[in-house]
Amino acid sequence: MPTIFTEPNPSATVETLKAYAAGRPDPLKRSNKIEGIRRLWHDYKSENFYLEGCLAAALKAVGDTTIPVVEGCPDFDYAFLIALSGTLFTQTYGDGNNDGMANALGHRALPHMFGSLGRSYIYIDRETIASQPALAMEAIKAAIDKGVPVISRHTTNWPRNDHAESHYTEWCVIGGYDEDGTLYANVYYDNVIVDEHGYCMVKDGVVGSDGLYILGERVCDVEAADLFKQAVRAIPFLVTQPSREGVSFGRQAYYDWADGLLDDAKWANTGGGDPYGGFIWPGHHAPWIVTLTNECYMRLYFGRMAEHFGAGEEATKVRDIYMKIYARIPEIQRIQDSWLFADPAVIAKPEVRKQIAAILREMGDLHGELLALFQLTSTN
Repeated sequence: MPTIFTEPNPSATVETLKAYAAGRPDPLKRSNKIEGIRRLWHDYKSENFYLEGCLAAALKAVGDTTIPVVEGCPDFDYAFLIALSGTLFTQTYGDGNNDGMANALGHRALPHMFGSLGRSYIYIDRETIASQPALAMEAIKAAIDKGVPVISRHTTNWPRNDHAESHYTEWCVIGGYDEDGTLYANVYYDNVIVDEHGYCMVKDGVVGSDGLYILGERVCDVEAADLFKQAVRAIPFLVTQPSREGVSFGRQAYYDWADGLLDDAKWANTGGGDPYGGFIWPGHHAPWIVTLTNECYMRLYFGRMAEHFGAGEEATKVRDIYMKIYARIPEIQRIQDSWLFADPAVIAKPEVRKQIAAILREMGDLHGELLALFQLTSTN
């Protein structure tokens, strides 16, 4: 089994950041924005996994051509990246995570993706941001002046239409700045105030970041077909990896989801009509969004990937097994009487939850076919 997720490189030193900031193109600008940025979720509203969306935006901005353009699939870059990260193949459960595996792994996922794509990167960790906020800001300015968006995990003070300002806890893309420390960030929310480029203005947002990533130079050439095959062959590792920080993955995620549905104490206050209230969000709706999103991309794009890259019989068999898993989705929709969010009054019923839990356990059991396929492949 490959160990594909690792901790990020050490945070950039003060000397490294100073050198990078000194590389800003002349003349220096008081403000700047990268126009035409690929927007998170808003360009294609089924893109529910934001970390991969951030990387897609950065790669597009710098003109990276590793991921080919596929006719009829305008969001093929995103579909490719959720396969490369492993999110496409991996169910998650726990901590209300509805943003997929890479988001849950956080700083373990991006280093893997940068490395796979043959790209260097500069990482600025939370402690460095806190101790050197002005220098971090200068590095952001230098990146944007070079046409490179900056990927951030979290920011703060993002403005909403209800005039509240909150700490943004998702991944976002920083694509602009003003001289007063204001950043322009691309986020996924509908209720944010944005400009004509889709950016929301974030005052002093850098101090709320949990880590910044700046895409660097290409360090080696890679072939997209090889990356696709690599992603498929990582599946046994992905679906059996241990739980981390309250989130379980793959086969175990389905089992934990089922166990959560069977815990009557957790559902005691459900039924008030709020699809986000109480245990209904972390206990069912969040993992359900992951399932629906992965099924959508598996069904619509996986065949195109295999066709385009000539991934062969192995990829076709993998897709068929996942389709067998996802074939249970309509049955769950019928039981919960909803295509998307279950009616809280319905899902609160023990008999409903027991039926859904039984199906989820069967979906988890079907992962055994995936493992058997790869075991057979490895012995041939």
